[in-house]
Amino acid sequence: MVRAPIGVHVSHLPIGYTTVVVGAATYFLAHDIYYKKHGKDYVVVEPPEGKTTTVAASDSQNSEWLIYPAEGQSDKELERDRYQCHRWAVSQSDYDPSRSKNQHSKRDDYYRAQAACLEGRGYVVK
Repeated sequence: MVRAPIGVHVSHLPIGYTTVVVGAATYFLAHDIYYKKHGKDYVVVEPPEGKTTTVAASDSQNSEWLIYPAEGQSDKELERDRYQCHRWAVSQSDYDPSRSKNQHSKRDDYYRAQAACLEGRGYVVK
C-alpha cells in the first residue's frame, strides 16, 4: 500500500473515515491519512498538531451515528444544531427519547427526522 502524498485532491473520503476537530479546524481521518475539505473535494494534509476531538453522537439510542460537520461547524454549533434538531424531530414525530418508551414506530420517525434536520444544516450523518 502506498501512502497518499500531501496535497492530493480526492472527490470522496474513504469508507470508515472519522471526523477529527483540532481547535476550530475539522479534519477527516482514514487509514492514518488526514484530509481537509477544499471546495467540493478533500485534500490530503499533514497530521494536525494539538489536542484532537472525534465528533460522534453521544445519546444511547443513536450512539452508532457519526455526525460529520461537512461545512466546518464548531463543536458549539454542533451541540446547538443537535439540540434544535432534537426539538424539531420531537415536534414532527411526537416522540421524545428522554420521555417516551416502547414506541418503536415513533422512535424510528424521530431519528429519521433528526437526521434529515442535521443534514439540512450541513452535517453528514452516518
